[in-house]
Amino acid sequence: FLSALDQTIVVTIIAELQIHFQSNDTGWIISGYMLPVCVLSLIWGRIGYIFGTKKITIISIIIFEIGSLISGLSKNMNMLIIGRVIAGIGGSGITTLIYLIINELSTIKYRSLFMNIVSVAFGISSVAGPLMGGAFSNNSKLTWRWCFYINLPIGGLALAVFILTYHPKNEVTLFKKKQQGSSNGSPSSSSTTSSSSDSTSILPVAEAPPIIKFNEKLKIIFNSLDWIGFILITSGLTIILLAISFGNDELFDWNSVSIIIMFIIGGILFILSLIYEFYFFPKYY
Repeated sequence: FLSALDQTIVVTIIAELQIHFQSNDTGWIISGYMLPVCVLSLIWGRIGYIFGTKKITIISIIIFEIGSLISGLSKNMNMLIIGRVIAGIGGSGITTLIYLIINELSTIKYRSLFMNIVSVAFGISSVAGPLMGGAFSNNSKLTWRWCFYINLPIGGLALAVFILTYHPKNEVTLFKKKQQGSSNGSPSSSSTTSSSSDSTSILPVAEAPPIIKFNEKLKIIFNSLDWIGFILITSGLTIILLAISFGNDELFDWNSVSIIIMFIIGGILFILSLIYEFYFFPKYY
């Protein structure tokens, strides 16, 4: 809900921010958040799969909260944009990892129910965002800063509930194996207890995964992620957004050499990312 809310709550305060900071870079308030949400989604999912969804989700929520705090405390437009980018990095993790968590917690029978709950949260945020943004900006006591401060108490409560209640399957498995090993000395009694426990468990208990060292996990991340495609598409989209942003600035005209070069380079990088993803990556990896 919070990650989706941050996409819409700023729509109604852009004009006020432009006047408050005397800046025309207000387009980056939305783009600065949405760009990392889009380009980092695959990386967050892979990192969550390797290091565990609980740890990485906690990290993404904390990053999102830090970005929201920086945005709320902003003294100028650049600080606000930096805060939005940081919040977007965390928001990307939240919106990506939630689907991995649903996959872990639910069976196929109930998976659609959980997906619908997430969809409802997105739907409510799309309506509540502009309304809350307008209410905060028109309130002399709260001001526009509460569009970002609102994430702190709600996100903190959600983080506390998440830490206390969410237990991934592998952690449940390890806990049950330790519990069974301490209460039953023989392998046969342990296996009997395990089978009876598995039959009544709400969560299906799988075999404990092998313990992988941290440096080995980093090697897996480096070797398994599509870094070339990620760099190409991220660089291309960022340069195109910079060209669009600078084209509205007083220092650059739309037909200036700098803007034209940025559009050309960004377009070439974006096209190269598509060629790499659809031709080279499936062929050689």
